[in-house]
Amino acid sequence: SAGSAVDSTNLNSTPTNRPIIGANGYTTGWYSLNGYMRDFRIVKGTAVYTSNFTRPTSDLPTISGTTLHTFNKPYIEDLTSNQYPIQNSGTCGTERVSPFDYVGYDIALNGGSVYFDGNGDQLQAANSADLDPSSGDMTWEFWMYPTTGNSNSTVACRWHVTQGRSWLIYSYASGNIGITFKVGGTQYSVGYTQNLRYRWNHVAIVKNATDGTTKVWLNGRLKNTTSYGSS
Repeated sequence: SAGSAVDSTNLNSTPTNRPIIGANGYTTGWYSLNGYMRDFRIVKGTAVYTSNFTRPTSDLPTISGTTLHTFNKPYIEDLTSNQYPIQNSGTCGTERVSPFDYVGYDIALNGGSVYFDGNGDQLQAANSADLDPSSGDMTWEFWMYPTTGNSNSTVACRWHVTQGRSWLIYSYASGNIGITFKVGGTQYSVGYTQNLRYRWNHVAIVKNATDGTTKVWLNGRLKNTTSYGSS
């Protein structure tokens, strides 16, 4: 190796069990990293490298024995089957920076997103019963990149005070996501507790009439399920 480094911090001096990326886990914010990181991977049970090697030129795969793998998607998520939650304690987020070459932005190919500033912005779609949940299946799906944790921020809604069929998708105080909806006059709710701020997240909420459940999927991973009765 080209050199070595020493850290004399007592790793057992605090009882908190918390693997930390980007800072020293001894206490919040110690020796915080200032920079970018990509493809953080831990493989247990395998010495992946045993001699000099050519550094990767593309995303690392999630190989057998990988116990944690993150930072190589537009969202921040553990890509292993463990699906460990990764909580954001500050303003960490994905940036368009990479050690690999990437294609330049093309508006015709890449499009864009809609920005809401949290101060009265809203868009309204046409009034249609097609947007109401009923006794059948229904799926709500979107990408979101929250930049604040305002209490009860609304993602989208169709809220009928006097009708049984309605829904409201909202973001909790820490950027968490959830839905409240009504079928046949009965209200149901399901959500998932994880800080989603400063990162792209794909959210899919699926109401399945076959098994009578509503499920929250975050970045392709099932996070929570609730049951509901017939309409």
